Amino acid sequence: MELRGFRSINENIEKHINISLCVFQGEASDEDKYQLFRAEWDDFCNPDEIHSQPHWHITSSQALEKTFVSYAIDLDKKDFVDLLENEKQRVFDVKRIHFAMNGNWSNSETNIHKIDSEEKVLRWWFGILNHIRIELDK
Repeated sequence: MELRGFRSINENIEKHINISLCVFQGEASDEDKYQLFRAEWDDFCNPDEIHSQPHWHITSSQALEKTFVSYAIDLDKKDFVDLLENEKQRVFDVKRIHFAMNGNWSNSETNIHKIDSEEKVLRWWFGILNHIRIELDK
């Protein structure tokens, strides 16, 4: 978890909070692990924010891509890598989507939630950890 602030050009203190929890696949002894997904909650203090906050990023395709490229290199099959690259272009890349975690659209409310209290962050943090544990234990 990373919490940070920065000073803007006009020397006013701007609050920017970024919280990110990444889940990787791999054994403890594995040198390479692959990110499956991450939960993020960013507050850029931007009233025109367009990305849902908090949100999910799904990144599991990275493991498949790296595995295929690794096999192709080991087998010295550059044509195979080129073929995979062409196929990859045909599949929509979900890594760039901010999947809303708490839209609250049913109550005609926004999908942007400001980080305005430590209690709210802690409740979200422990809730998301519990939710991920339950889902991964299935």
